[in-house]
Amino acid sequence: MAPLVRLAAPWIIFAGDYLRTLSQKRERLPENYGASGQLHSDKHWKGFCPERWDVWKQGFEEAEGKLSVSESKDLAKQAAALMQ
Repeated sequence: MAPLVRLAAPWIIFAGDYLRTLSQKRERLPENYGASGQLHSDKHWKGFCPERWDVWKQGFEEAEGKLSVSESKDLAKQAAALMQ
């Protein structure tokens, strides 16, 4: 989990405001870009939406509580706080 947080958190930390705006606007992406992955195959997301934003937010909050690697835990905490 820690490597995934280290990869995902910078997107929220540095571009979170823009990503939140895209989510609020329900910005769709062309073709299969932004399609739901295997974990959420029942969703028909094709880009950004508030529901997807909430899933990511919840993921960072859960990671913060589970991680023991301090750097990753701090990144998860920072990303979760920015997503409020």
